[in-house]
Amino acid sequence: MSNFEYWLRYKAGEHIPAAILVLGLLFIIFGIYPLMVYSNTYECKQYQEVTGRETKMVSMNCYIKYNGEWYRPNEFKVIVK
Repeated sequence: MSNFEYWLRYKAGEHIPAAILVLGLLFIIFGIYPLMVYSNTYECKQYQEVTGRETKMVSMNCYIKYNGEWYRPNEFKVIVK
């Protein structure tokens, strides 16, 4: 029995929880995060198309330009009311 066969038969089971953790983190980083970024960007662009106001994305946050200042959508709704 080679070292690899020994490791595979007797020691590989000890690494399964760590492998599951690593695969879960990779799924979050390369699976969910890009979808969230795309969703936020799409929502910000839709807001710009509907209202006609200039918008920009900064670190997954949408900002709306109003009177030369940049506001988040919730702040903007309060100001406009």
